[in-house]
Amino acid sequence: MFWDAQLIVPTPLPGGGDTIFYFASAPRILLLFRNGLLQTPGAGNDFIQSGPQITFTTAPLAGDDLIALVGW
Repeated sequence: MFWDAQLIVPTPLPGGGDTIFYFASAPRILLLFRNGLLQTPGAGNDFIQSGPQITFTTAPLAGDDLIALVGW
């Protein structure tokens, strides 16, 4: 199976106390990194994904780098 993979930054940018971030559409595959560390998905872990939305357990701080490797 092949898919289109991209490195993207979810919106909005970290620092406003937001825990909810969005992609333009729902990725089929998601690897999410915060300050270079792979985040663990699932309830009670680092974040939860629901469609194009990700919700962090704790809000990223100003200056945190968020980047995602997504497969569409």
